[in-house]
Amino acid sequence: IQKTNFAADRDRINKVIGSIESKVEVLNQEKLVLTSKLEGFSDQSKLVTALKAKQKFVGELRDELLAHLGKQEVAVRASVLTEVNNILAKFSRHDYRIRISEGDFKISLVDSDGNSAGQGDGLNLLLNLTITAALIKFAAARRYVNDPILSSATVAPLVIDAPFGVLDDAYRKVVVSNLPQYANQLVFIVSSSQWTADMDKAIHKQIGKEFCLVMEESSPQADKEIDVISIREKQYVLSKYDQPYRRTSLMEIDI
Repeated sequence: IQKTNFAADRDRINKVIGSIESKVEVLNQEKLVLTSKLEGFSDQSKLVTALKAKQKFVGELRDELLAHLGKQEVAVRASVLTEVNNILAKFSRHDYRIRISEGDFKISLVDSDGNSAGQGDGLNLLLNLTITAALIKFAAARRYVNDPILSSATVAPLVIDAPFGVLDDAYRKVVVSNLPQYANQLVFIVSSSQWTADMDKAIHKQIGKEFCLVMEESSPQADKEIDVISIREKQYVLSKYDQPYRRTSLMEIDI
């Protein structure tokens, strides 16, 4: 009987051990799953830390760029303001100045009392020309600037199409006489009605090349008149018919 009781106790204990071993196995599996998740969280934590570091770097870089560009904007504003007012003193018959708004860099014309001046077509064109000339001069001054962020300025030809249409004769002569000093190369595209003998005389020594646009038509002339222009007492034909191609060509003229 005692032997039988020991055997029953042994079987019961073995069952308990088996149950515990089974639970241990389950817990080990859960441990592996949780360890894997923990390692994943650790990787994500490293990623978050890296992203936060990059975000901080980008923020510091943005602040540095904004501060640097802000200083450059102040320099541009001061340069344009001074130069345009100097040019206006030469070009304009009125005592006008410009004002540049702080927020949007808007440029407006004011009189000697600081009141806004009405801008007709002529004054508006004059103002645009002076601003363009001031920016070109500023760019030329920055051609060899060694800036850690901004590249050096590029000096390019100033090409102006029909700049004198709404200017009176006095303004035209002043503008054409002064503009060449603000660009290394200046190109005027004008019609015969916009270019006067006084303007030609004022700038003639500074002209390097001069061209006329010539219309070429492949059709017969028929009853059409030939366009001829007289430049410095010499005649130039500006329209040709019965040509191999329909095009507009450039004809260099004597200066």
